[in-house]
Amino acid sequence: MSFIIQALQQQVEHLDNEILNVLATLKDEHNEKDQQWIRTLISNTAQGTSDPVIEAGIIVNITIIDTIIAKLLKIESRTLAKAKALKDYISDIWQNNGGNIDQLNGRILTDD
Repeated sequence: MSFIIQALQQQVEHLDNEILNVLATLKDEHNEKDQQWIRTLISNTAQGTSDPVIEAGIIVNITIIDTIIAKLLKIESRTLAKAKALKDYISDIWQNNGGNIDQLNGRILTDD
């Protein structure tokens, strides 16, 4: 079993890297303020730090359903809000560059 799980994890990591490489080549048409906000969010998350502006933006975007989902998943609601913000941002970039979001999601879900 361990070998199968390890092989699947390697495939997912390869696919993730492939998608990240494609995303890095796409044009980001968000305004500079939004681009800086998302860069700071990613940087802070990677470094385990926080920024008052980022935290304020996250708090504003937390909904009741986010809180419920976070409790069910036993994660912080801020973590879920950050994930949603990144998902929306990536989806916008993908679509603004002529990408089909359903195909992107289908590829991620089926690992084709």
